[in-house]
Amino acid sequence: MIPRLLDPVFIGLVALLVGLAAVTLSTPGRRWRAPLLLAWLGFAWLWLAASPWFSNPLIRMMQPPPTDVAAAVAATPPERRAMVILAQTYKAEQPFVPPMERLDGTTRARLLGGARIFREAEGFGLVIVTGPGETFVEAMADYLELLGLPRERIALEPDAVNTRTNAIESAAIIRQHGMDQVVLVTSALHIPRAVAAFSAADLAVVPAPVDYLDDRSWRLLPSSRQLYRSFKLSHEVFGRVAARL
Repeated sequence: MIPRLLDPVFIGLVALLVGLAAVTLSTPGRRWRAPLLLAWLGFAWLWLAASPWFSNPLIRMMQPPPTDVAAAVAATPPERRAMVILAQTYKAEQPFVPPMERLDGTTRARLLGGARIFREAEGFGLVIVTGPGETFVEAMADYLELLGLPRERIALEPDAVNTRTNAIESAAIIRQHGMDQVVLVTSALHIPRAVAAFSAADLAVVPAPVDYLDDRSWRLLPSSRQLYRSFKLSHEVFGRVAARL
């Protein structure tokens, strides 16, 4: 409980609450009503965005249930299957840190999920790692090799810069190899938009959501962690809207 009370976002919101309340109670006149209303709306939005009880139910609604990938691909020989694992970004840009250690937590969670699915489905003939740049996808391949995947089955796709280009570039590699079935691995919150992008690239996929975001929604106090989750939620919402325009 004490660490939550020391959270920077919680402390800042409490200070803002006290200040707004003091100004509201001590400032007469109509000319202050609009600025104060705007300040209160901003405070309310920050409090909601940082509160588990507000954003966690929305996140759960946007995340599809897990897929039994092994059952979905059982009829296809392993050598005729492909898996595509989408990247997110680096957690740090310092060149003195080895690239594999710079992979962000979301990318590593997707790679871990992909390695688990590879084992559960008893193998894939092709595993594509797609992300921004040669060094990045090399690091992803190194991580998969560390998790036990055969390096010779991993193909690098370094030209994608977003979900749409992930789909376009990966589809070209899959068609080049003549694969019969494709499994798409990405975060559960991201998978609906990613599936739509691959469909737009004329490639049907088996969705394999991993990296689920969840927490106890009854927690009332706002936190930095939850504010970051709300950022990911809003990023996905705007991404889905933009993809339809």
